[in-house]
Amino acid sequence: MSADATSLDPSFEAQPTGAVRGPLLPWPPPGLERLRGDLWNTAASLGVGGSIFVLPMLAALTVPQDAWRPSIFGDAWWILLITSASGLAALIGGFVQLFRVLGRWRAAVRRGYRSFTVAIVLADREGDTGYLIQGARAYSLLPEDRRGRLVSGRVAQAVVAVAAGLWLGVGFVGGVVAAARGLLTQGGLALWTLGPPVVAMAAIAFLRAAEKSLVLKARRDWHAKPWSEDLAREDIQRWHAAMAEREHALAVPAGTVDAGGGPQRLSSVLVAVAGVSVLVLAVPLVTMVGIGPVITAVAVPRFSATAKKAGRAEAFRVLRPAVDSSITLEEAGQAFSALIGPQSGSEMFRVREGESPEIIPRPRDQQGWADNPTGITPERWGSELMPRLAEGIEPSVAAYLRGLGAHPAFASLSVLSRAPALDEVGALYVLPLPETLDRWQYPIPKYSRIREVAYAQVGVAVGEAAAGRVEEAEARLRELIGVGTLLANEGTTLISNLVGVVIAGTGGDALANLYAATGRPEDARVVRERLDAAEAAMRRVAAGSVGGRFEGLPPVVTDTSAMRGLRWEHFGILSALGPCLNLQRAVFGPPRDYAGWVERARTSLVRYEGEQEVFEMMRRGFSIDAEAGGGALAVARVYGQVMGGGVGSCAELLAAATVY
Repeated sequence: MSADATSLDPSFEAQPTGAVRGPLLPWPPPGLERLRGDLWNTAASLGVGGSIFVLPMLAALTVPQDAWRPSIFGDAWWILLITSASGLAALIGGFVQLFRVLGRWRAAVRRGYRSFTVAIVLADREGDTGYLIQGARAYSLLPEDRRGRLVSGRVAQAVVAVAAGLWLGVGFVGGVVAAARGLLTQGGLALWTLGPPVVAMAAIAFLRAAEKSLVLKARRDWHAKPWSEDLAREDIQRWHAAMAEREHALAVPAGTVDAGGGPQRLSSVLVAVAGVSVLVLAVPLVTMVGIGPVITAVAVPRFSATAKKAGRAEAFRVLRPAVDSSITLEEAGQAFSALIGPQSGSEMFRVREGESPEIIPRPRDQQGWADNPTGITPERWGSELMPRLAEGIEPSVAAYLRGLGAHPAFASLSVLSRAPALDEVGALYVLPLPETLDRWQYPIPKYSRIREVAYAQVGVAVGEAAAGRVEEAEARLRELIGVGTLLANEGTTLISNLVGVVIAGTGGDALANLYAATGRPEDARVVRERLDAAEAAMRRVAAGSVGGRFEGLPPVVTDTSAMRGLRWEHFGILSALGPCLNLQRAVFGPPRDYAGWVERARTSLVRYEGEQEVFEMMRRGFSIDAEAGGGALAVARVYGQVMGGGVGSCAELLAAATVY
C-alpha cells in the first residue's frame, strides 16, 4: 500500500474500511518501499540454490552404491556436474542478495529507522502489514496485543526461513568436512544437513497456521458485516472530487448512487461458470500428460534375469521323459492339483479343503527341515548330498530318503511329467470366473508344496542311487525335468513359469551330479555344456536387449517362442495401461490396428475355456467397486469427458471399470 494508494490529494483524507475511521499512513514507510518482503526473496534464493546444489550431492554421498560405479546416475554422470555447478552459482547469488539486504537494513537504521521497523518491512510478504499495524480493515477487529504478536510472528518466520536456506549450504559443507574426519556417518551427514531445515520449515508452518487461523476468523467477521456500511457516500463523493482536481489524472466519472450493477452480476456468473469448467476439464488433461509416462516407466517389467532362467530350463528339455499322449488334460490337471495341494484365500480355487500328509517330515519342535538325518536342507540335496554318493551314503540316511518315496504325491508327479499339455486355469479354478474379477483380484496359488515335492524327489533319487538303483534315480530326476519344463511352457502366470524353471533346474543339476558321482563323467559333461551354452546364449540376448521399453511389449504378447506367463503378464499390463498411455491416445483413441492386435493375441494365447475367461478379464483392465469407490467413480466420469471412445480407448476402459 503506497502513499498514492492512500491519498490522491493533500486535501483528501483516506478512510480505513474497518471500524476505525481516520487517515492511514503510507506503507511501507518513506524510503523503504524497495525493501518490502526482501527477507522472503532472499530465503527463496538460498533455499532453491541450496537444494539444487546439496540434494544430488548428498544422495551421491549417502545412497548405497557399488564402489566401482562412476556415478550414482550411471552413465549420466553429467547430471551431478550440472546440478552442483548451477546450484552453487544460485547459492552464491543468494549469499550476495542477503549481503545487500543487510547493507540496506543497516543504512536505514543509520538514517533514523529502528531495526524492528525495517525488519517488519523486510518480512512483509503479504503486503498488508500497513493495515495490520494501523488496525485497519479486518485487523480492526483484533486487539492490539494480538496484532503485535502477528507482526512479531511474521518477522520470526522470515528470519527462520533465511536461516534454513543458509544452513543447507553451510551445514552441508561443514558436515562433509566432519564426515571426512570420521565424525559423521553417511546417515549422520544426511540428518545433520537436512534435519535443521526440516525443523525450521515445520516451525514456519506452525506459525503460519496460527496466523491464518486468527486472521481468517477476523476476516470472516469483517465480511459478515454488511459491505455497504463501508461505502460512505460522502467519502465516495470526496474521492471523485479529488480525482477531478488532480493534475494529469484520467477522468473517472462518478457513478449513480444505488445503481443495480446488473452487468457486473451477469459477468460474475459467466466468469464463475467458465472458471469451474476450465478447472474441471483441464485437470484430467494435465494429469494425463504425466501419469502415462510415469506409470509406464515404473510398471514395465525388466525380465532379463527371468529370460536367463527360462533359457537354463530349456537346456534340460531333451532330458525329460517321453511324452505320453494318452494322458488327458483332465488327468494332467488332477495330477497338478494334487501336487500343489489345497489352496486357501479364495473360493475360486477348485481345491480348497482338506490336508495332505507331509512330504518331508518336519521335527515337531522345528518349523523347517534343519534336523533331518542328512544334515543338509532339502533344497541343497542335489548340489551337496548327491556328490557324496561317490564317498558313500550312510545306510540310515539312504533308508530315510527312500522312505520319502512312499508319499502319494510322487505318483502324480510321474503322471504330470509325461503329460503332453496342461490346462492350468481349468485345474486350479472353479469356472466360470466371476464377471467382476480383474487381474488385480485374480488369486494366485501357492507353489511351495510342489517345490517341496521336487526337493523330496531329489532325496529319493539319492536314496535309490545309494542302494544301487541308479537307473531308477535317473528316471526320477528326469521326471522332475519333465514337470518343470511343462510348467515353464504351459503355465499362464509368470510365477508358475518360474516355479517350473526352478524345478527343471533342480532336476537337471542333480542329474549332472548323479552322472559325475556314479562314474559317468562324459554324460555329466554333456549336461553341463548344454547348460553353459544356454546361459551364454541368454546373456548375449540380454546384452542386446532394450528392456523396460513399453513399446516393446506388444510383439512379445504374440511371440509364441516367449514364455507364456511372460506373454500373459505383458498382455495384462498393456490392457490396463495402454489405453491411457498418453494424452494423444486418451483423446483420440487406440491406433487403427488395435483390434487386430487383440485378436492376434487371443489366437496365440487362448487354448482352453478357462484361458478365454482369463483373457477377457485381463482385457477389461481393472474395475472399481461401485459401493466403496464413489469418489473414484466421480473422478472416472470427469476424466471420461475429455477422452475419445471406441474399442480399446481409455474411456471404454474407465466405463468398463465403473460398471460393477
